[in-house]
Amino acid sequence: MNIINTLKYEALHIGRSTYKLIAILLFLVVSGYGLHNGYSLYIERSNEIATIKEKSTELQNDTLEWYNTGQKGPEERPWVDINTPFWAMWYSNHYVFDTPNPLMTYSIGQAEQFAYYKRVSMWSTGYDKDLTAEISNPERVAIGSLDFSFVWLFLMPLLLIVLTYSIHGMERDLGFTKLLSVQEPHLKSWLAKRFVAMGIFSTLILVFLVITSALLGGYLGSHFGAIMLLIFYKFLYLFFWLFLLALISFYSKGQTDAALKMVGLWLLLTIVLPGLVHQYVTLKHPPGFMMEVINAQREDRDKIYDTDLDTIKQTVFETHPALRESKLAQTDSLNNPPARNGMYRTALNLHMNEVMNRVMENHENRNGMIKRTYFLNPVMAFQNRINAITKTDFDTNQNYRKRIQQAATNINKQLIIDEWNTLQVDETHFKKYQNLLSTDE
Repeated sequence: MNIINTLKYEALHIGRSTYKLIAILLFLVVSGYGLHNGYSLYIERSNEIATIKEKSTELQNDTLEWYNTGQKGPEERPWVDINTPFWAMWYSNHYVFDTPNPLMTYSIGQAEQFAYYKRVSMWSTGYDKDLTAEISNPERVAIGSLDFSFVWLFLMPLLLIVLTYSIHGMERDLGFTKLLSVQEPHLKSWLAKRFVAMGIFSTLILVFLVITSALLGGYLGSHFGAIMLLIFYKFLYLFFWLFLLALISFYSKGQTDAALKMVGLWLLLTIVLPGLVHQYVTLKHPPGFMMEVINAQREDRDKIYDTDLDTIKQTVFETHPALRESKLAQTDSLNNPPARNGMYRTALNLHMNEVMNRVMENHENRNGMIKRTYFLNPVMAFQNRINAITKTDFDTNQNYRKRIQQAATNINKQLIIDEWNTLQVDETHFKKYQNLLSTDE
């Protein structure tokens, strides 16, 4: 029996099986719902970012108008003077965005729990409170939302079990094995053809769902390579399950035995092993609940502000040697409040950079340990790889936090240099402030 005949036979068998048709229909409905969730989140975030950019531009345009009319700031805030570097930088209204990728349609991953826009100021850090992940439902944070990736990784194996548990098992239960051996002398080849047929049907469903979503979303051409890579990894995952289920089917003693073993395997790979790995990593790298960041923002900040200016000045000058050539450094004048405040503010930023680097290094070590368990935890390996392709994984969020931290550093660096040069900000300098983070937004 060649593969074409096998495909016809399996299609006929599925068509005559009501519960298999229902299983396929339910899978398609849930897949469609998951794809809708992903695309809706992408559109929602894209629209929100567009609105924020529009409002930010309006505020910047209002500030430029103040320069033209000689106004120092909003009338309700008489203490504001946009001719000073501090207030000019503040009203530059800088944002750093984690721009959503349309491939989020296929895998929301952990993106739903993380912030995706941040107004960056002189005091911002990569772990501010408004960047904290939502933990009201830890289980949902751990496994992600009901998206297409979740459906394919966790529910597709169940669909395969429904479609394949009777293969070879039914023949054993009905006592057709001897007759089968006469018609098909190579049992392994016969079994392989039937599972290949199921693989072809499942692949067609995969390609249909992915390509149709891309066509409807209008991003097939712009992200064709990534979409093909996504299909490739999802196909590998499909083949992985087909191979395991085929082994169980070959050695099973009947349909019931095969079904129990297949469900047991699903529970082991999708629930038990990920849970054990999570507990192991938690024991090796216990969560610190960001206490180091909290202490830095409270206790360490007070210590820095209590330090004498000469010590702070030496620290900042070592990091920003250009300050040694500034106007106030040449005159050795410390009677400039903005310049003194800038020293302490910059010193705090430098200290927070050190704290952030340690926290991120700890996260990277933790993730490194998780990656080393991939050979024992294949489902999470595929999930994390798919999330990486769709830019919804933890590493993408960490890079976003790094960009926020770097943006705050760039703001402080430019600000302290201008303050120590007693710069009077005009419209030209304000536009430079506007473009300071153009590569980070």
